[in-house]
Amino acid sequence: MAIASAKLIISGEHAVVYGAPALGITIPMLQTESIIKKNNDGKIACILKNFNKAASISIAELSQHKIDIELRYQEFLATRLPITSVLLDEYNLIYYLVAIFCEKLAIIPTTGISIEITSNIPIGAGMGSSAALIVSILRELRIFFGHQLSEEEFFNLAHAAEKLQHGYTSGFDIRVIMNDCLIFTKNSQYIKNNKLLSTGWFIINSGSPESSTGQAVAHARNFFNDQKLLIEFSRTTEELHQAILNDDLNQCINLIRNNHRLLCKIGVVPTAVQNFIQAIETSGGAAKISGAGSVVGNRSGCLLAYGIDSLLLKEICLKFGYDLI
Repeated sequence: MAIASAKLIISGEHAVVYGAPALGITIPMLQTESIIKKNNDGKIACILKNFNKAASISIAELSQHKIDIELRYQEFLATRLPITSVLLDEYNLIYYLVAIFCEKLAIIPTTGISIEITSNIPIGAGMGSSAALIVSILRELRIFFGHQLSEEEFFNLAHAAEKLQHGYTSGFDIRVIMNDCLIFTKNSQYIKNNKLLSTGWFIINSGSPESSTGQAVAHARNFFNDQKLLIEFSRTTEELHQAILNDDLNQCINLIRNNHRLLCKIGVVPTAVQNFIQAIETSGGAAKISGAGSVVGNRSGCLLAYGIDSLLLKEICLKFGYDLI
């Protein structure tokens, strides 16, 4: 069995796609587990245990399946197809991972395999459910076939798969989940730290966004032609990184509030979520979306809150119908 944890983007979502710094950490209590077993029917079978669903394709179909997906992705890059049409169902990504892993290591499967997946990571909440699925399956494929990959080879395969789900991606989610620690990135360098977040941090699930991550990324892309905005995102993330390392409560609150306002500027924080965050700020704390957010509807997936009494936060969550994780 291979496991991969969920992730939390503390600062830098969207901006990291355009070269700005980002800060993220894993959430060990939320995980995706993958188990691969041999089967005798010559097929690649996917079993989604949470949903009691399964599907399969023959090994002979795997190569063409990969080609078809990559052609659809090229159509997306050419703006002739939405990103939501690249992967036709929840199994496409898994088949693609098997195909590119076997191709990379020149493996010709001699037996069918069954991939069983179990997860408690909320889907569409901005906690990296797709990235955790990708990392856990690649880890399990590596174990099952007995082949090693360097960190960069592993990342490149995972990143190639993640692009099919989200369109344009920096791969930062993959990096955070692969390393399972606090990670700060700047100028393509990654600073890893085993520091845990101090008390006072909270994760809230506002519910699945009505727009996909890919749609939110495409929407936000239009705003990052403004270099001043990109610089402001960068400064906020760098200063928040230092404030966390220094356990500076007041500075963390101020920077999270500033980060929230920047995310509002790029249109990925729905009005209802803004109202929720305003209630937290009025109570002395700070909050922001953590992940892509949403460009429509009233929910935006995962939110990060800090500096507020837990009982008061529970009351605010109850009022808005959000879940405190």
